Amino acid sequence: MLRSAAALIALLPALALAGERTLLLKTYEDPRYPADMAVCEAANFPVLNVVLGASVWSLQTNVARGEVMDDSVRFLGTATGCGMMTSTEPYTPRQPFLIQFDLGDGTYLAKGECDIVSVTVPVQGLMLVGCALRLVQMPAGVVGGFATSSSVFNPYDIPGFGTGSVWTLHVYTDRTDSDEEDHWRRGRSR
Repeated sequence: MLRSAAALIALLPALALAGERTLLLKTYEDPRYPADMAVCEAANFPVLNVVLGASVWSLQTNVARGEVMDDSVRFLGTATGCGMMTSTEPYTPRQPFLIQFDLGDGTYLAKGECDIVSVTVPVQGLMLVGCALRLVQMPAGVVGGFATSSSVFNPYDIPGFGTGSVWTLHVYTDRTDSDEEDHWRRGRSR
C-alpha cells in the first residue's frame, strides 16, 4: 500500500504536465522579414503605431543557472508584431499588442496587452516592456495557451541596442501522455 502511494505521488507531476508544451523563443527585429501588414490591419487597433517584423530563434541555456548562453541557436521562423502605443512614459500599463509567430509547426497568434516598465534603463529612450497575451489562433493539436515576453523596444534607434524579445509560449495540446512523450523523444533525436 505504501509503495503504491509513493508511486502515485511520483507520477502526479507527469500527469499534471500532460498535454502541455512550453516554447522559449528569441525574436529580433529583422529587415529581412518585414511585418505582414494584413496581420496588423486585421488587429483593428484604433491607431496602429507599432509594426515590427522579426526573425525567431531557439535559445540555449545553462542548465545549472538557467542563464541564456546563446540566444540565436537555430532559426525557427518569423514573427509580426503590431500594437497601439498610447504613451511613451514609464509604468504605462495596458498597451494593446498582437503578435503572430509563423513557426515550423504552424501559426500562433496572440493578442493582449503590454506594460512599459522603463524608458531610462539602461539608457534614456530605450523601452523595457513586458507582455501578457492570450493565444487566439494556433496550429492543429493546440487547444489554447498564452504568450509572455520580456522585451526591449528601441523606437529611437539608439546605437548599440536592438528591438527584440524573449517569448514564452505556454500551450495546451490535445495529445495524450504517450503521444506527447513520443513527440518530444523524436524532437530530441534530431
